[in-house]
Amino acid sequence: MRLLAHAKLNVSLSVGPSRSDGYHGVDTLVQFITLADTVELVPAPHGVRVSGNIGIPEEEDLCYRAAVAALEAKRRPAGVMIAIEKRIPIGAGLGGGSSDAAAVLRAVDWMYPPALPAAELQRLASGLGADVPLFLEEGRLRAVGRGDRIVERRASPRECYVVVVPPFRCTTAEIYAHYRAVAEAAPAPLGANDLLDAALAVHPELARYHAAVCGLGAAFAGMTGSGSSCFAAFADPAEAERAARLLEQEVPDASLLRADACPVGARWLDHAIEGRPTCTSP
Repeated sequence: MRLLAHAKLNVSLSVGPSRSDGYHGVDTLVQFITLADTVELVPAPHGVRVSGNIGIPEEEDLCYRAAVAALEAKRRPAGVMIAIEKRIPIGAGLGGGSSDAAAVLRAVDWMYPPALPAAELQRLASGLGADVPLFLEEGRLRAVGRGDRIVERRASPRECYVVVVPPFRCTTAEIYAHYRAVAEAAPAPLGANDLLDAALAVHPELARYHAAVCGLGAAFAGMTGSGSSCFAAFADPAEAERAARLLEQEVPDASLLRADACPVGARWLDHAIEGRPTCTSP
């Protein structure tokens, strides 16, 4: 079975002080976009194998950990082989690893019935990472706490995005280490990101890419997550295309991605799976 694991944008992000569990409290608005990895799973008699991943030890890979967690929750001897076709840039604040892990949880749950309760899937996702539970959801989401507690669901808008991916990665832990917390997290305007100053302190060269997206006359623009990707949002696809052409000239060293708003974190690609939503590749 195959799924699309969609990327996300933090279209706003407010970050508060560190909590007792080591996480910072956040208040963020998350939008899924059509940029996606393809996750393919095949049942196996035992064990978990992951191919096409990012070259880290298998036991540290989020997809591996997601599969193990789901199989343990099923309490049955079984395994799975997982192949990931990456399209979402790594270390760019787009949530590719978390999205892949959520897709694996959903697929393993379907592969080996009976289905786990939704609350149990959310619990497993939360144990993998703060934003993994979001990719099991639909709509434009407002999340608080660690970023995993959804307090508001909005309809996904008709928006187009131009995403600039600079030729360097931002490490989340390093960005947070440079972050000087405000009193508490609170709703922020679209495009605002409390981690921007910390990201600029670690990577001063990020300023050029952020300024480029902010100068396009978009509905709103900003940095997603802890960086390094920056984005600009448009209601008109033609305006997004115009902006992309301008950015090709202004930041030719960056990777430019065009994506649209997407209503879900993961979608089934296999039309043969009865009763499951399907879609075409972006």
